[in-house]
Amino acid sequence: MQVQSGQTSYPNLGQSVLLVVGALALQVSCWVMLTGFASLATGEIARANQAMLNPWTLGAVNTGALALVLALGLRVSGEPPVRFFSIRSFIPALLPAVLLTSLSLAVVMQKSDALIVELLQRLPGVGPIPSDPLKLAAYPAGGFLLLVVIAPFTEEYLFRRMILRGLLARHRPLAAIGISALLFGLMHANIPQLILGLVIGAVFGWWYARTCSVGPGLIGHAAFNGVAWSGTVLSDVMAAPGVGSYEHPAARLSWSLTAGCLALAGLGLWRFKAICDAAVPAAPPRLAESSIPPLLAAQRPDSPAS
Repeated sequence: MQVQSGQTSYPNLGQSVLLVVGALALQVSCWVMLTGFASLATGEIARANQAMLNPWTLGAVNTGALALVLALGLRVSGEPPVRFFSIRSFIPALLPAVLLTSLSLAVVMQKSDALIVELLQRLPGVGPIPSDPLKLAAYPAGGFLLLVVIAPFTEEYLFRRMILRGLLARHRPLAAIGISALLFGLMHANIPQLILGLVIGAVFGWWYARTCSVGPGLIGHAAFNGVAWSGTVLSDVMAAPGVGSYEHPAARLSWSLTAGCLALAGLGLWRFKAICDAAVPAAPPRLAESSIPPLLAAQRPDSPAS
């Protein structure tokens, strides 16, 4: 469906699913193509696949595939790229709450990830699951670029700025955030990261719904992934508090520390909500009668570009 320039109703649910499926298909296609070229040099597909499995290659694939999907979405919506990629300002006081929530959740999700992997490895026919499938320890600079720069930028603009914004224009905030979080989790195509994606996708989505800005999500996503990068690349250091790779003998995050980090994440979310509630005035009567959700009022076609 073609929508007029400036509208924020693209994409709907079906179009959102197609965008995610398209992104996955492009990533797989790029990977197969690159592996095919590498196999011509090595003479062995399995060896070529292992050679290509590194953060530099994955970063290129991620950037290329999601850039094409975003370009397609902008082509269909007719929205100017300058408007789409601009970052709407948000209250600076939200930054500590964003960092506290993201860093605390990163520790908690490392614990949940280790538990899920442990359960999966107990299933019949499931072999050992490596803790560093992306080879972050072997390519720390490439891993940092992939996790802390590329992934936050591409994923926040696709899932929050494009998909969630479109869903918020059509559905209640809770449903829109839930759908976008589910799509975000499915995009990662494995069970541990499905759970992780659901949790952080819901948090980042809620931040976007409250601020109409990708800024908090970009910062929070980078901080969250930074902990994951540190836990693998600096495993000996991060294992002391139990945040390192789950294969490290000393990396056993205690339940008390997990509960403490979960409480800190809750405190960060509460603080974020309190700041937003204090800053946003009551909606004018005309917005209450409008078909545009109040959370998106700032992005109406006649509003300043975000």
